[in-house]
Amino acid sequence: MQTSAITRPTGTSDADTHVIGVFKGEDLPDTSPAQLRELLDSGEARRANKALALAHAEGKRWLLVGL
Repeated sequence: MQTSAITRPTGTSDADTHVIGVFKGEDLPDTSPAQLRELLDSGEARRANKALALAHAEGKRWLLVGL
């Protein structure tokens, strides 16, 4: 398994899994799939410290991490 960190806009990498840290009071990047915003809006994903949520969108895995 290879792991690397990038600072490019979400979804621009060819990686099969993307991890996005979400802070209280901040929104997701505009380039994030709508499904991720829906998870946050529904409460299934949270911005609280150590909260994790997994989603599948655009043929990739998306891991939301509350920070």
